[in-house]
Parts: sequence; structure tokens; C-alpha cells
Amino acid sequence: MLIDQIYRETLVQTNLNSLKGKKFLIAISGGIDSVFLYHTYREISSNYNFTISLAHVNYNFNNNSKDAMELCISLSKKYYNTF
Repeated sequence: MLIDQIYRETLVQTNLNSLKGKKFLIAISGGIDSVFLYHTYREISSNYNFTISLAHVNYNFNNNSKDAMELCISLSKKYYNTF
């Protein structure tokens, strides 16, 4: 079983109906784990009618910091989420 299937099954087992009408702020680093989390929640958001906004803090710790920030911004624009 793929990891995204396991993750989705776990979400389905919880009471997702309680998410209806809620607003979520997802902190996203631009790394694979937070991008995966974002995409998973984005995919189920329309089924459960909740809104997602993204947050990212660029500490400029390494040479990839700017690229990570730009990825986060582009994801928010591509999927029409507030950044």
C-alpha cells in the first residue's frame, strides 16, 4: 500500500465532518513532507468544505531557502490558496 493511501485511510477513519466550514493555516517549508501534507489536505478540502491558507518563514539558513520559498508561493498561486 502506498503511503498516501495509508494517510488518506487514516484521515477517513477520523471524524472529518467536524472540519466543515473550518479554516486551516498549514505551515509549509517547501520540503517533501510538508508539500505532501499540503497536497493531501488540498485534495480532501473540497469534499469536506474547509479552507486552506499557507504560511512559510524563510530564515535563509541555506542556499535552497529562496527556492523553497518560491515553491511555496507558486503552490499557493497555482491552487488559489492564501499565502
